[in-house]
Amino acid sequence: MKLTEILKRKTLPLFFSSALALNSFVACKIDPTPPPIPDPIVNQLSETTKPLDNYTMDKLVSYEDGILTFNKTTEQLESILAGDIIVAGVNDVAPNGILRKVTSISNYNKTIYTIQTNLEEAIKSCSVEFSNKLTPQLIESSILSRGILDASLVEGFDFSINLDNVILYDVDGNTSTINDQVIANGNISFNLEFDIYLQIQDFKLTKLKFENKINEAVNLELIGECSMPDINKTIKIAEYNFTPFVAAWIPTTPPFPIVLAPELEVNVNFEGNLSSTIIISVNQNAELTSGLLYENGNWSPISDFSNNFQFNEPQLTANAFAKVSGGPRLNLLLYGVAGPYAEINGYAKIEADVNKYPWWSLYGGLEAKLGVNVQVLGHTIADYNKTVIDFEKVLAEAGGDFLQMEENSKGEIVFVSLRDGNPEIYTMNADGSNQKRLTNNLATDFLPGWSPDDTQIVFNSNRDNNWEIYKINFDGSNQTNLTNHFAKDINPRWLSDGRIVFRTNREGYYEQYIMNSDGSNPHSPF
Repeated sequence: MKLTEILKRKTLPLFFSSALALNSFVACKIDPTPPPIPDPIVNQLSETTKPLDNYTMDKLVSYEDGILTFNKTTEQLESILAGDIIVAGVNDVAPNGILRKVTSISNYNKTIYTIQTNLEEAIKSCSVEFSNKLTPQLIESSILSRGILDASLVEGFDFSINLDNVILYDVDGNTSTINDQVIANGNISFNLEFDIYLQIQDFKLTKLKFENKINEAVNLELIGECSMPDINKTIKIAEYNFTPFVAAWIPTTPPFPIVLAPELEVNVNFEGNLSSTIIISVNQNAELTSGLLYENGNWSPISDFSNNFQFNEPQLTANAFAKVSGGPRLNLLLYGVAGPYAEINGYAKIEADVNKYPWWSLYGGLEAKLGVNVQVLGHTIADYNKTVIDFEKVLAEAGGDFLQMEENSKGEIVFVSLRDGNPEIYTMNADGSNQKRLTNNLATDFLPGWSPDDTQIVFNSNRDNNWEIYKINFDGSNQTNLTNHFAKDINPRWLSDGRIVFRTNREGYYEQYIMNSDGSNPHSPF
């Protein structure tokens, strides 16, 4: 065999291999076929769905418990059969519209018995989108709770509500006693609008988008003047019911009405536990869009927001956890039945522990919780809810080494410091000189206060495994347990006459007591 023939035979497979590789590369890189364009959705009703015309609806005289009564039959009523779905917009007899499935007919077609149905049964296919902005002009009725003032004329907001000593917790349940309550003050103002997109194909809900858009200013002040156990409480401070309306007409033949009735609640929520007086105040301005998207059988959240805070430094003297929040909750009724809902809350939170450093932290936050009740939408998906925004920010913390300071008439300062690992009582001059440690133990010593003559200091301590009230001379000598009781005795303060006022739970609940400076004659002044 000649050399040229051998070379040809050896290089021939290599040539074909390279050509195949090149052809494969070109085929993967260039696809001349454009992606398919989805067929447009044709709005089409079920063959058994019958929107009631105005002439028939004018004959409706009663609609209760799913029973429709007409004072006269019509050609359309005579065509309705059991199993048909009837739908109608808003009128005086059926203010929430009608979306019902017929079970039976009597009285010469003048009485129709129905059960609840849904959009998946009534509509074969549709694509519809609608939006609305809520305004006070659309309110049908409203209810305001005690301590609430409707301040609808606040500039820039459609809704504005003032909180004036709204009671969140009351130790004895007697609103006339004001030293045993947790109260909220402030203002909640907002604008609110919503968007809904609905898509049905072959009697199946394939896409649902619900967005809630809000611009709000939430100013909350929490004042706690009592000790209390863990509680979690929601108070509805305002309720607005809006006039039902046809949000959209699906352009079928004949047209199909989507009837909405918005309900708006404004709530204040409180959770926490307190062991002494506390005051926190936080203002928040926020703009947000929150929502839920159902598509391809899955739910996904929608969230976008911006916010800012202003606050005052909290006032507190002992361990505490408290969270107060407020904002609107929107409930959308479809044909009078629960549908999508959205709840937005701005909040302030305090966490305090005298055994930690920093011993208190103040937070501001924003929460958005949304959900969809699908009873009227369809039967192929389940109810769903999700928190789509859960934002929290540290606004302030206890700083420095000098905590709970009090100055006497001589310019001497008593304070609490954590410099040795736990809260202890110190004194110093007003310029910071001559710092002296008065207590020295592994327990918590805090809440010091000068006597009227500036010679003694009263304070709280748990050195005996219980909260007791102690007294000490200004030089650290003669530490004395004044209470020595199995109950908790807290928050001591001197009175101008030399007696000491404090709080105790000796009767099973916290109340104010007074005792002499040597601890004798402890009693309630009431």
